[in-house]
Amino acid sequence: MRRRIYQACLSVVVALLLTMGVVFAQTSARVLADIPFDFHVGNATLPSGQYMIKSGFPTRDALSFQSRYGSRNAMTLTTAVSPSKGDGVAKLVFNRYGSNYFLSQVWNPSDSIVRGVWKSKAEMEVARNIHDTDTVAVALKKQ
Repeated sequence: MRRRIYQACLSVVVALLLTMGVVFAQTSARVLADIPFDFHVGNATLPSGQYMIKSGFPTRDALSFQSRYGSRNAMTLTTAVSPSKGDGVAKLVFNRYGSNYFLSQVWNPSDSIVRGVWKSKAEMEVARNIHDTDTVAVALKKQ
């Protein structure tokens, strides 16, 4: 009797794990970006380079950056900013204050909503002290 209960529980766990893999594959999006400057994502500072950007895991609002060789990574949450009225180009938008770049928005043509990133304490502090500001866009490439 115990063996049957054990086998039933094991079958349920395996089925759940397989289902999670299918759900992850359907909801996760991966793109590449060549970012030519050091930048801030949430509380992390990342060096320039090529990054794989994943969205949709563990929640739809999550966005993770992983360097090409996996040595550097960061994760942040996004929020819906507005319906996409963009030019159909997938891109990252950064706020630039002097030589400091902070991730601000993610434009994905396959998503009908522009995703925004909350300003970190570091960005708010830099914004108060530096008045040379601009926005910079970096194109995204499908992997």
